[in-house]
Amino acid sequence: MFDAQVRVADLECFDKSKTSKGAIPLESCYTILRVTNVITPNHSAGTIGQLSLAEGNVRRFNIFWTARNGDWIQYLRLVKVDGNWRSAIRVFRGEKVLFKDIPPDVPQEVLGPDWIAAQSRQEVAAKAG
Repeated sequence: MFDAQVRVADLECFDKSKTSKGAIPLESCYTILRVTNVITPNHSAGTIGQLSLAEGNVRRFNIFWTARNGDWIQYLRLVKVDGNWRSAIRVFRGEKVLFKDIPPDVPQEVLGPDWIAAQSRQEVAAKAG
């Protein structure tokens, strides 16, 4: 991967900004990471940043990737199940799903309306295509 930038949107922060009486700056709901060139012999990746999981039992992030080879979106949903964090991931470019992993013990309501809407659009596109 070459010259990538990652913008992480914390959806819990956006939800708080809608219901907060005081102003929450929207830029505080984003984390921007710059990834230079990642070339490893075994194509593995290292850690480029950290996301806070301190609050609550559910965390929702939309991650926007941009690199020389294009851009794509990753939905990351994290939920505590029996005291352990579980993750559901969907990566897509346009209407095409590039990767999806939704463990059966992750409740569907954790995925959120944006995930469900994207899934519906992708299913319609697949039937039409």
